[in-house]
Amino acid sequence: MIHSSIVQAVMCVIGYPVAGNAMQFAMQRALNDAQLDCHFLSLNVHPEQFDDALRGVKALGFRGVALAEPFESRAAEFADELMPMAAKAQWVDSLCHSNGCWIGRNHLAKVVVERSREACPTASRAIILGNGEQAKAIAAGFECGQIEVVTVDDSADAFDESHDATYSLSDTVIIRADDDSGTPISLRQFPSLASAKPGCFVDTMIDPAETSSLSIDTAHVSGLDIVVARIAASFLDWTGHVANDDVLREAVEEYFEL
Repeated sequence: MIHSSIVQAVMCVIGYPVAGNAMQFAMQRALNDAQLDCHFLSLNVHPEQFDDALRGVKALGFRGVALAEPFESRAAEFADELMPMAAKAQWVDSLCHSNGCWIGRNHLAKVVVERSREACPTASRAIILGNGEQAKAIAAGFECGQIEVVTVDDSADAFDESHDATYSLSDTVIIRADDDSGTPISLRQFPSLASAKPGCFVDTMIDPAETSSLSIDTAHVSGLDIVVARIAASFLDWTGHVANDDVLREAVEEYFEL
């Protein structure tokens, strides 16, 4: 929680490249809306300098750090404590400094699992499209929630083999993630997806072209929903305040010109 101080609280996102990340734009908008005397930075850090950069951020007393690609899988060792989803995946997208301790969290998995359960309360199985780092991080979240996980690669055959087409998928959540190169999975690779009728479809990416190609008659959690929820989760960790969801959503939409 932020306390009154003559020192302005500072948070940041570290990535390479960090350009194209909406977090600074949305977070600063929400901080201003909440009238919190905080500042948010975007730091472009070469992978060879990542360790030094994160040690520097910690030494300078930053309140929190968001990790963007390609650093989420390298941040766990810098945490004094890992929350369960982060510990299982060894994947951290948010570090929070609290009471002298740096706590690492896997907000991507937390948000995807929470939104999946809200959209499909009976979910007992998750099919994750992709086998990249984010896909593995999300899988760890469902496993922590005692939900069966099937991760498929970027082939239509692998998706078809992941389920029995003769049975209902009403208790199954399908999540679009990334491939092993970190590239978002293209839904056009899965022609049978339109007839799958899962309990819920979750898109983790903001990609209007892909979204427009999706015609699944089911509950849908958008990439915009996921991005806004992840930023809101970090906002709460770092400030102790609940961000105005409308302010965050409008900022993200403005940033990506949606």
